[in-house]
This record gives sequence, C-alpha cells and structure tokens, in this order.
Amino acid sequence: AEEILGAIYDREWERVKELDQKGAEPDKIFTREASVKRLVAKISLPMVAIDAISARIHKLRDEQLQYQVNELIEGFSKMWKLVIECHRKQLQGVEQAAHVASVKIRETSCFKATGKLREKILNWAACFEHYIQTQKAFVKLLNEWLQRCIYHEPEEDGEGNVPVSPSRIGAPALFIVCNDWCNAIADICEDGVHQAILGFASCLDELQQKRKEEQRQRRKTLGLLKEFEKQVRNASEMYTPGE
Repeated sequence: AEEILGAIYDREWERVKELDQKGAEPDKIFTREASVKRLVAKISLPMVAIDAISARIHKLRDEQLQYQVNELIEGFSKMWKLVIECHRKQLQGVEQAAHVASVKIRETSCFKATGKLREKILNWAACFEHYIQTQKAFVKLLNEWLQRCIYHEPEEDGEGNVPVSPSRIGAPALFIVCNDWCNAIADICEDGVHQAILGFASCLDELQQKRKEEQRQRRKTLGLLKEFEKQVRNASEMYTPGE
C-alpha cells in the first residue's frame, strides 16, 4: 500500500510541476497541490504507525529478549559445570570400584549388566551428538535472525563480502552477544567426545565377547576334565588287582 501511495505521490507531484512550468491557472495548480498534500497525510500515518511498532520492538528486544538470552547463556554455563562435576564424581566411583574388582559376581548377572551398560552408553552418545547439534543450530538461527534486523553497508575484501560484525558497526549489545556466542559454539568440535563415548561402548562389547569366549572355553575344559576323569575311573576298574 505504501509503495502504491508513493508512486501516486510522485506522479501527482510531477503533474504539479508540469502545470507550473506550462503556466496553468492557479486554481488548477492549487487543486493538484491539495491532492498531493492529502497523499502526504496518507503516507505519514503508516509511517507513524511503523515508527511506533519499531519502538515497541526495540523495547522488547532490549528489555526482554536480551535478558532472556543472558539467562539462557548463564543456564547453559551452570549446566555444563554440573556435568563436569558429575563426570568427575563418576570417575572417582570407577577408580574406587577398581579396588573391589576381585569380588565374585555371577556370570549371568555380569553379562546382563555389561550389555545394559553398553546400550546406555550408545544411547548417551546419540543423545549427546543430537543435543550439541541442536544447540548449535539454535544459536546459529537466533544470530541469523537478529542480523537480518541490522542495516549495514556490505563490506568487501579481495575474496568477496565480509561477514557482518555487530561490534564493528556499533550494534546493540544483544547482537554482539549472540554473534560472539554463535562464533564460539561453532568453533567447538564435539567429535572427539562422541568418538570417545563410542570407543568406550566398543570396549564394553569386546569385554563381553571376551568373557563369553572365556565362559565357552571354561565349559569346554570342564567337559574334557569330566570325560578324562570318567576314563580314568573306567581304566581303574578294568585293571583292579584281584579281579
């Protein structure tokens, strides 16, 4: 609607200038000018509404969105600190458990526990990767959405356009924080952690397969031992003196 009104305004203003240049009667020029002034009023009203909406958006951005983003970042920071502390305590538990590794455990229970642990570890690896990727995607989308609200002249270097830097162009704090957050989280590589978790699951699988093989060999050995004892008894009975 504003573009249509703007086009009409330009056309009417050109007509006013043409009438003035051709020496038209004052009444005709006055009528055209009055028409142009009415168009200006119609255009001004939407502009006032746009300014009011823009001011409201800026207020929401600075008073609410920035506060929520700061809380979110603080929440993530606390969460990862708790995760680190949790893993530290788990490591202590594993080290302490190593001292009681000689306690006899039923083989069946051991196999089931190892299998369940491996399943949990694999699920943890999948959830970890999904969580990190989701967090990265969220921060990237938030930053891209905010940068669409920044008006700036594109900068170019020898290789093309330079990515917009909110701090360089003096953007509000929210834009700077989200851009720095996006760059920081993009530099984090979770592949090492993910592969380490999968490696642990693989070790559990190898351990379980090794124990299964040991159990099979034990059963085989016991079977051979029993067969050997049976043959010894039979031989003893056959060659007993006095018979």
